[in-house]
Amino acid sequence: MKNETAEQFIARKLTEKNVTATLQSPEEGKTWTFQVEAQTFISDYPKMVYLIERLSGGWISGETKMYRIGFYRLMENGTWHRPLQNPIISKKMLELLYAKAIVDGTLV
Repeated sequence: MKNETAEQFIARKLTEKNVTATLQSPEEGKTWTFQVEAQTFISDYPKMVYLIERLSGGWISGETKMYRIGFYRLMENGTWHRPLQNPIISKKMLELLYAKAIVDGTLV
C-alpha cells in the first residue's frame, strides 16, 4: 500500500498468512521455497524496517531452525520495497531485533 508509516507497514505485514520466502541460486540454477514460520519487525527510522524470519522447508530438515535477516525501505513513490541486498544494521538495532525476536517467539 502507498504512503504507509513504518508502524502501519509492520502491522499489515504481521497480518499476512502463508508467507513464503524464495531463494535463488543462479550459479546452481536452483530455486528453493521456504515457509516463513514467524517474523519480527523493528524500525527506528521512518523509511527503514528491519526483520528476522524463522524459516522451514527448502533444504532445511529435522529440528534445525534457520533464520533470515532482511529489511524494507520506503521508496520515493510511497511504497515499501525489500531489496535483494543484505541489511547494513547497527549493533544497537541488531541487538534490539534479536531481543524482540526472542520475546516474540521468532528466535527459538
